[in-house]
This record gives sequence, structure tokens and C-alpha cells, in this order.
Amino acid sequence: MIKPLASFSASESLIIANDVSTVVLPDLDPGKGTTVTLRVQAAKEIAAASQSLQVDLKYSYESAGQLLQATTSDKLNLSAAPSTTPGPGIDSATPNIVIRDFSYGQENIAAGARFQLNFRFQNMGRMKVENVVASIDGGENFALDGGTSTFYYDTLGSKAEQTQTVPLQALPTAKSGAQAVTVQFKYEYVDGGKRIAATSEIKMAVPVVQKDRFLVNAPNLPESCTVGEECVLTLNYVNRGKTEVSNVEAAVEGDGVDATARTQYVGNIAAGASGSIGFALTPNRSGPVKVTLKVSYEDPNLQPQTLEFPVELTAAEGADDGDLGMDVPEEDAGGFKFPWPVLLVIPAAGLVAGAVVLIRRRKALAEVDNDPNRDDWGTGAWDNDAWDEEDPEV
Repeated sequence: MIKPLASFSASESLIIANDVSTVVLPDLDPGKGTTVTLRVQAAKEIAAASQSLQVDLKYSYESAGQLLQATTSDKLNLSAAPSTTPGPGIDSATPNIVIRDFSYGQENIAAGARFQLNFRFQNMGRMKVENVVASIDGGENFALDGGTSTFYYDTLGSKAEQTQTVPLQALPTAKSGAQAVTVQFKYEYVDGGKRIAATSEIKMAVPVVQKDRFLVNAPNLPESCTVGEECVLTLNYVNRGKTEVSNVEAAVEGDGVDATARTQYVGNIAAGASGSIGFALTPNRSGPVKVTLKVSYEDPNLQPQTLEFPVELTAAEGADDGDLGMDVPEEDAGGFKFPWPVLLVIPAAGLVAGAVVLIRRRKALAEVDNDPNRDDWGTGAWDNDAWDEEDPEV
């Protein structure tokens, strides 16, 4: 409850003596409460024996990540002595009808369940009341399970009591916790020779629990995992309940894996919503790796719950970082071999052939120099074509 604001008002014969009638209350957590002290003064003239104090409460609350506004009210009935002088033989005491006790047959009422509400009410005054009408209002959390919500009693004497049974059903969308069923009594009595109509409203608190229908499936495991490589585990969930679950968190526990985020906050999950939670895990050792996935949340009754899923992965060794993926064939391996020796032989053969040509050319030049018929212009034996014909091997 965020920033609750309480406004107090009194019936016509009462005066609130506080400096202010509106009070800002501190924020209240679920199940917590606070108190406010009021100073009340009676007026000089009291017109009726039934007086009351009423409080109207305005507040905010969070739901599914949104800030919503809400209001509620309640009334406290008080008895007072009227200023009129009672007539002869007529008791001036003001009768009040109260509920002495009630039961609903179970420790807690599950949302959607049917039950019997039994209550016993009594006339606490010193004179009888007449034409008593009791009306039942289940508010937004309870509905009639057959029958009527109004009951009539002709008369109820002083200190007399009656019992009543009402079949009710807690609605599937009922809020968890103590929820109110209101009984309003309307009746008449004679005071100072006058017939006066009065009312009395009483609330009974019936605890309601919402069934926890938040389901999480076992994780989907990867087909294989390798050391140093990322693998993903996925948890699928669905909230099949009628109200949201809150503060959902998921975590992974265990050694042998690295995770970018070991804990994930999912938040509130609305009724009917579904989704998945993924964990990216990287094994840091080979062999069996045991981890546990945990999902914790607060159920619709604000009770903490935890689901655990033990998982065993088998991590395979990864590739050697120094292996570049090139296979060098062995000497006796089959298949194609690149002719590296040929590349070495070809230059050597070329060198030998060049040397033979050079020697033969020098020999031819020596014979020309000794030839007495040599042309000084080098036309005879220097004819390339003729030289080639004489020595075709060159």
C-alpha cells in the first residue's frame, strides 16, 4: 500500500476533536498495519442512540509494473444516550445488534471453492427490536451459491440471538488473504415513545488462498556441449492461475561452467502469461558437468516458493588452438603429392644444358680462329644456320 490517505468523519451527534480529520499514513507492506488515534466529543444534543465513525482510505499499489489507485472504507458503530427524556415505562437503552461468532468450516477457503458461512447475532440492548432485515454482501471476492442474500426476522428480544447460514462461493479471481463479508442489519425500536429506525453493519473476515498454478517445465538440453563453446539451457514457464506471481528470479548453481549471468530477475508474471528463461553456459572442463537451475518466486498468497532442476551435461574436448586445420600427408600416404623434387631437378638440368652449349660454342670459335679461309667480317663459320647444320645437337 503506497501513500495511504485516511479521511475520518463522524455522525451528526459526534465531533472529531483532532486538529485535522485527514491523515497521511506511512507505506504499508502486505500483512502490515498501523494505528491512528482520534479524539471524539459528543454534541450537547444527541438525536439518536446509534452514532458512528467512518474512515475512507485512498491508496496506490503496484500491479504488473503499473501504479494503480484504489479506495476502501469502513465504519465503527457507537452507542450513545439520547438527550430526549424517556417516557414512562419505556426503556431508553439503545439496542445494538452484533455478531457474536461465525464459522466457514475450513481453515482457508480456496479461490473458486464453495462453503457455508454460519454466523450468530444477538440483540445487546435492553429492549427488543422489530422488523429486523439482515443483508449479506460478499463484495468483489464472494458470491451467493444459491438462495437469497436477505433474511427477515419479525422480532428479536433483549439479549436474544439468532443463527443464520449463507451458502457462498469464493470467486476464482478473489484476492488472497483475509477478505470481508459484510452483514448489514436494519431494524426498528421504540425510544421515548417514538419508533426509530436504526442500522448496524458488521464485517466478517474470511481468509482466501489462491492455488499456486505457476508451472515451469524441465529445461531443454542441447544435443552436445564442447569445452570453451557456449550452450544454452531453456526453461519454459506459464502462469495458469487467476492472479499474478511476483518477484520471479532464476539462477544457475554449480561448478565446471562459466555464465554471463548466473542470476536473472524476471519480475512479476501476470495471470495467463507464459515465456522462457535462457541460460548461456560455457563448460570450462571436459567430462560430466552437474549444475542446478533454480526458479524462486512469491505465489499468489505471497508465500516464497522455489523450484529446482538438476542437470548433468557432458562436455567434449575442444579443438587444439595450435592446429590450423592443415593436414600434411605422410611419405607413404596415398593420393596426390606435390612434385617438390622436380622443381629442384629442373633448374639443375638447365644449368648442365647451358654449360654444354657454352663449351661447344667455344670449341667452334677455336676452329674458326685456326681456319686460314676465315672471313675477317665473321661471315663463314659464324653463319648461325650453317653452324647449326654442322652440329645439329647444339
